[in-house]
Amino acid sequence: MLLGLVAICAMVVYFGRFGDGLKKFYELRVEYPNASGLFSGADVLLAGAKVGTVKDGPYVLDNMRGVYVMLKIYEGVQIPEGSAFTIGSSGLLGDSFVDITMPAKLDIEHYKAIAPSSTVIGKKDSGGIAELTGAGGGMIEDARAAIKNVNTVVVRLNEEVLNKQSVAAVNETLQNLRQSSADFTNASKKLEAVATDASAAMKQVTEAVGHITITADKTTDTLAAAKAAAISFDKTMVEIRLLVHEARNGKGALGTLIGDRAMAENLKALVANLRARGILWYKDRADAPTPPAR
Repeated sequence: MLLGLVAICAMVVYFGRFGDGLKKFYELRVEYPNASGLFSGADVLLAGAKVGTVKDGPYVLDNMRGVYVMLKIYEGVQIPEGSAFTIGSSGLLGDSFVDITMPAKLDIEHYKAIAPSSTVIGKKDSGGIAELTGAGGGMIEDARAAIKNVNTVVVRLNEEVLNKQSVAAVNETLQNLRQSSADFTNASKKLEAVATDASAAMKQVTEAVGHITITADKTTDTLAAAKAAAISFDKTMVEIRLLVHEARNGKGALGTLIGDRAMAENLKALVANLRARGILWYKDRADAPTPPAR
């Protein structure tokens, strides 16, 4: 039982605050613009590990521009210069503590530690309940002002917009809009019919253009034939003119018939004998007898 009591006392001293009285410390003075929520005995943490406690404070500075607290840091802990001493909180309603954050670009092998009994300027963390309460007060005031503006707008809507005349005008506008929609629907149907007729008309125009194209092709063929006929007629007229010219000059068969009277009489007698007797009973006579009546 005695050994058990000794073990319990040893654990209480080691894990509790009683063990701090057996360790050696050096002091640091940290000044804050506001240290509300920080009390004597609060933990001092370095990267999450406990390296000391708050010895005294907070106390008001001589220039009345903030407060300071005295920290007890374990003797074997060397805090680099440039580290930030921030007052943090374990929760919205938790105890405050001092959180020491080392510089981001710290040379582990070559750095200068903060000398004991030095004064360091700290800062207040913005995550405490006091800061949230103060910010919440401002937000509540803004919310009240916004609600007041909303109430004013609602009152004006009820008095100016949602009165009987305005409602009647809105109803009339809706009815006109409904009628306009119906008229637009009817016009759309008529437009569809017109579009159908226009499509049919375009189809007819296309067919007519096709017929015109065929007629134009036929006209082209006719003109070509007429041109060839004109060329042939010109050749025939030239030949007729040549024949008439020869006849006038007594050349050729026609000229001989026209110019030689005896030849004309013989040809007349030949034709008369052929008509009267035929080819088998033909007789060469100058005056062919008159054929008998049948």
